[in-house]
Amino acid sequence: MRILFAVFFSLFLVLAIQAQEDEMLAREYMGLGEYDKAAMLYEDIYKKKTDTYIYDNYLTCLIKIKDWKTAEKISSKKVKSEPEIPRFRVDYGYILLLQEKQKEAKKEFESAIDWAKPNVTLIIDLAAAFQVRELDSWTLEALEKGKKEHPGNVSIIYSLANLHYKNSRYEEMYNEYFSLLESPLFAVGDLEKVLQDIIMEDIDGEASEVFKVMVLKKLQKDPASYDYTKLLIWYYVQLLEFDKAVVQANAYERRSKGDGEILYDLAVLCISNRAWGSAEVALQDILSMGDDQPYYFEAKQKMLEVKYEKLTTNPESTVEDLNKLALELRMAVQESQYRANRFELVLLLSSLEAYFLNETDNAIDRLQKLLNTGGYSSLEYARTKLLLGDVMIVKGEVWEASLLYSQVEKALKYDTIGYYAKFKNAQLYYFLGEFDYAAALLDILRGATSKLIANDAMRLSLLIQDNVDYDSSYVPLQYYAHADMLDFAMKYEEALRTLDTIIMTQPGHPIIDEAIFKKALIYTKLKRYDMAISMYKEILSSHYNDVLGDNALMNLARLYENQLKDVEKAKEYYLQLVLDFPGSVYVEEARKHYRILRGDNIN
Repeated sequence: MRILFAVFFSLFLVLAIQAQEDEMLAREYMGLGEYDKAAMLYEDIYKKKTDTYIYDNYLTCLIKIKDWKTAEKISSKKVKSEPEIPRFRVDYGYILLLQEKQKEAKKEFESAIDWAKPNVTLIIDLAAAFQVRELDSWTLEALEKGKKEHPGNVSIIYSLANLHYKNSRYEEMYNEYFSLLESPLFAVGDLEKVLQDIIMEDIDGEASEVFKVMVLKKLQKDPASYDYTKLLIWYYVQLLEFDKAVVQANAYERRSKGDGEILYDLAVLCISNRAWGSAEVALQDILSMGDDQPYYFEAKQKMLEVKYEKLTTNPESTVEDLNKLALELRMAVQESQYRANRFELVLLLSSLEAYFLNETDNAIDRLQKLLNTGGYSSLEYARTKLLLGDVMIVKGEVWEASLLYSQVEKALKYDTIGYYAKFKNAQLYYFLGEFDYAAALLDILRGATSKLIANDAMRLSLLIQDNVDYDSSYVPLQYYAHADMLDFAMKYEEALRTLDTIIMTQPGHPIIDEAIFKKALIYTKLKRYDMAISMYKEILSSHYNDVLGDNALMNLARLYENQLKDVEKAKEYYLQLVLDFPGSVYVEEARKHYRILRGDNIN
């Protein structure tokens, strides 16, 4: 018996190996385009093994060699043996169609649709099978009949919309998507997520234009429509046309006698995108509604935030401008004694006093009072401590700053702000020249949940690594880190002297381009634009292919456009960035500014 079993097992093994070799040889013949040889092998294989992938390959070979009789035979048998699978019905009809048996194929396809349409899953699978065979008209018919049978079914609507999209039938596609808004379970925000990729990947602008026209027509018929107003605002935001979005939001608020919610949400979005002008218009529209509206005081606070950002990022701002803003903020803080927005106003005023008015003691006192006041959340106390730590660095009390950062990190170690506190501490140790410890903290942060923190950690980590690897003495990096801290503390002249020491004593060191770039940034803050331009041009002439080449071009273009009002020079550098650094993160912004300065109509 043992001998007999061994004989049978050996025979089985030989047959199995032979079957595997036959399959491999058949696939090889298919790859070489020798479908007749592959079909002969698959004929024997399929008699013993009717797996779907064997069937698919065999059918492909039969179609290629036009053996319609065998193709009909195996596909019809597959329909009978596995009647619950729609694709085999399509295969059988497709074989008939290839033989120009139009009536028989039509009968099979219609029968398959009638069979599948009572079941959503079956009708979608059937439509997919039609699409695989590139039978778009039958795909459409299957989905349309399925939609009639199951009106409002989201899966069928999505499938129809995708079909129209692939065939560039944008109006039909949007009609399908818009029909989703009739369902109480589907919000306009859900539709925005669906449409985002379509709008953002629309290279020639055709799909975007159709969308805009259709939404505007919807609003002409129903100007009070919340959904289509939101869609139009969202569309303009995707194109970064915030001014047009604000116009639509304001018009809707007036028509619907709204409370300013849409305008406020849009203003916050404008602020996050640094579209200060559009944010101011939106906030002013809310303020004009009166102080009895729910968003009035939040809008007033945001307006002060916008003024702060505009003034503190504009090298043309004067001390008089900053003092005027401080007065407005102090009045707002006093008025907000019992309002929820008091916290944000105090932080804003403290930042202004510490960083721009040389009033660090006032800022420290204000922040410490905030920490000693009850009623705020743990996140708000953490934000206060982080800002107080920054102010302590400005004042020169670095270990007090480290203590504050550590307290936040310990209290909220698993929150984003906890990771941010760890980054602040790492940055502080970098400032102090403790590079090994700073690098260890940064390595942990490179896997942080917040992409922004992870990126900042990566940049600082690479700065340390590149320069430590080059020169184990750490001396040039220590000078640069100290200059970085002086810049952070707004001790600009001291920072410039420190950077000059690096440039004069460390020629050829990889940190030189960082030092030159840092000088350019400081000169811009000091409104010494000629010196800033000189530094950027030094990078272009000596360090063009290093990591800061595109940054230098972008900053030069911005300087010429915004501060020096030299349109031709700005265009020159924007264009140079687009042509020489096509992979830069600044390319889209540079291209847009170049086209605006050239006078193109980019609406």
